[in-house]
Amino acid sequence: MSAVGKPKIVLLGQKDPNSKVELTADEGPFESWLAVAQDMWGLANLTPVDGIFASRAIGTIVPTQGGNFGCLTYHLGSRLFTFSREGGIWIDAFEAEPTISKMEKRPKDKVKLATWAPGKNLLAGKKMTHLAILSPSLMPGTVAQLIEEAAPAVKKDGQVFLADIMCAPSGRTMPLWKHKPAEYKDWLEKAGLKFYSEIDLTDDVRVSLLRGLHNSLNMLANVRKLSEPWKGQRLRAFEKELEMIVTLHTAIERGWAVATGLYYTKA
Repeated sequence: MSAVGKPKIVLLGQKDPNSKVELTADEGPFESWLAVAQDMWGLANLTPVDGIFASRAIGTIVPTQGGNFGCLTYHLGSRLFTFSREGGIWIDAFEAEPTISKMEKRPKDKVKLATWAPGKNLLAGKKMTHLAILSPSLMPGTVAQLIEEAAPAVKKDGQVFLADIMCAPSGRTMPLWKHKPAEYKDWLEKAGLKFYSEIDLTDDVRVSLLRGLHNSLNMLANVRKLSEPWKGQRLRAFEKELEMIVTLHTAIERGWAVATGLYYTKA
């Protein structure tokens, strides 16, 4: 589901409580979630892993001005926009949820945005030197299919970094962590990619979840004080986001889920 047009979104954590709320009365559930998610995870971020996965991808495969950097991701996030602007790096971005990126993109940004659609040959003709695949389990289609489509677009000796919330080797699968690291490795290797290293990002995600929970406490109090007609939608959006935090944090603490980064090269 996507928002219609470009809704004006006020982040409650940044709003002056004495000024008039700028959102229109017809704010829908999707816009409410966009506002709540950014309140929790930061401006232009929609998940607790946006910044973590993007930063590790940048530091691992080190895209350069002379290369071709592609990113297949649920949502691009602020870190990659900032990286592109500061380094003058072109990014071919294929997202599952493009709404915020379309709002974030500036006229001079070196970011080309496209909405990912499995089986549509969107990567045909691409010759990427660097490829980041971030949160593929949140994207349409299967992770295996996405990897199969993406690998041929990587040039020989190209670098690939994949990061996702995964089921721990001894854990049990759930909707938020569907596959184990061994499955990702098998799909990557079958696609002609060569394993280089594995990175544990679980502690970073744990900290991000706790930070989001802390951020939400004051914001939830602000929501409860609202008199606007979309107050109930904001509350429901908070409830869903808090449920996700608790579910994922509990899974990490019990050893059911892990956050893993995989670094591969194209043979």
